[in-house]
Amino acid sequence: GMQLKGLITAQGALDAIEQKKSVYDFLIREIPKVEVDAIITQILPLAVSSAYPLAVVENGVLRGIVTKASVISTMI
Repeated sequence: GMQLKGLITAQGALDAIEQKKSVYDFLIREIPKVEVDAIITQILPLAVSSAYPLAVVENGVLRGIVTKASVISTMI
């Protein structure tokens, strides 16, 4: 699988188009990540404090994302 390099926001993608640059130039590389076997008590603090969804990774390969809403819904 491909290694996770970062995330791109809609604004970042627009900026890349307007400036005729690669989206790689606008990637946010410092993103919150959790391993596929993380438990909710490990995920909760990250999900609450993060501005972005959490990347779920296995050996650096993206397997999915976890949103704040999905974490909160497990607690209701």
